[in-house]
Amino acid sequence: MNYRFSPLLKQEAMMAQKLHEALEGDILDQIMDMTGIMDNPDDTSMRNEMEVKRLRVQPDIMPRLYGLLENVRLRLGFKSEVQVFITNSKEVNACTYFSTTAGRPLIVNLNSALVEMMSEEELCFVVGHELGHQIAGNFKLEKLIRFVYPDLSMAPLLFQLKVLMWRQLCELEADRFGYLAVGDLNVCVSAFFKFHTGLNLEGIRINTDAFIEHNKQLLAHYTEGEFLSFESFDHPADSIRVEALSAFANAQTEEELENIMCRLIYAISRVSTNKVGEIMPYFIASAGLLIANADGNISKEEQEFILQKISEFDLFPQSVLEEVAEGNVGEFFGKSVEKILSLDPDMKPALMEFILDQVMSDNKLGADEVNMAIKLCVEALGYTAEEAMAAFAMRVRAVFRPSFGAICN
Repeated sequence: MNYRFSPLLKQEAMMAQKLHEALEGDILDQIMDMTGIMDNPDDTSMRNEMEVKRLRVQPDIMPRLYGLLENVRLRLGFKSEVQVFITNSKEVNACTYFSTTAGRPLIVNLNSALVEMMSEEELCFVVGHELGHQIAGNFKLEKLIRFVYPDLSMAPLLFQLKVLMWRQLCELEADRFGYLAVGDLNVCVSAFFKFHTGLNLEGIRINTDAFIEHNKQLLAHYTEGEFLSFESFDHPADSIRVEALSAFANAQTEEELENIMCRLIYAISRVSTNKVGEIMPYFIASAGLLIANADGNISKEEQEFILQKISEFDLFPQSVLEEVAEGNVGEFFGKSVEKILSLDPDMKPALMEFILDQVMSDNKLGADEVNMAIKLCVEALGYTAEEAMAAFAMRVRAVFRPSFGAICN
């Protein structure tokens, strides 16, 4: 299909590739294909149950709605057959079943509360959105993630955050397909308005332009304010989705669209909403590098410790670490300490704790690294040498686990 702008989001593709590589996807995809472990070899029973307990949109029962939804499939160039079911549920939601038997129709489920709330055109937007996930191939990586981490909460924190961000990018991407399915931004914004308010405003016209303008004001809460898009979990905040779709529909050039999307994706990627949280990655990176490199060698364990700590504040810890490593590390350290303590003097013990823990990150105690850590605590944080050494002794007893490799031979 030829479109003015591609509905595929390049940032989603880049993040999907990184997650795929992190999960050793080339190997595990082959294992899943060979074993069929994540597939449903025969979904007949599930389909029969759905036929009995739910209402399938069929041409003889609901001819108008069936025709509209079938037109969505054709308009998006989706070649596979689609079966749409309506489930009796008060939750305003829709979903697609991807663990179905190969070669059988795709199943899209619409909850009755959603059907009652939306107009026919708005339902076309929703179904277009669901088909967009299939066209973009989001389900392939989702299957891999669930294979490795059936419970995502068991994954490392950074991986969880990356998955959440990827899923939000998938939603922005699928929204574009929803728009292409109806070709009318007013319909899309009206659907978002209903999602946002939970209201079915039948007979009341929504001023789309005014709602979009109001939405721009709300965006500040996510781009620079006290709210995180991650609080919405798998889906971006509605204000971000509306602005992204408005840009996709109205941008005059690819460059204009890209600039707007970069700003919105930054809002999605924010992990912290306070000034200290924005500075902490640079403190961690600079302090970690100064200590780890005190002996002239940064081990893999030391680097991973730094990256792990940065990831508590930034979704892209490697970029932060590289930025600091390529600059004046000492200057980064001094300025970050000064800024953090000017904003919150009570952070001083936490800064010292990280400095001391970095020394033990590789389960070794090197004299050069210990001396560097004590020096930083004294010169940058204002502790006495005795106070810093006493604190270090306490941290050793709390977290140090020596390596016994030396006595194994």
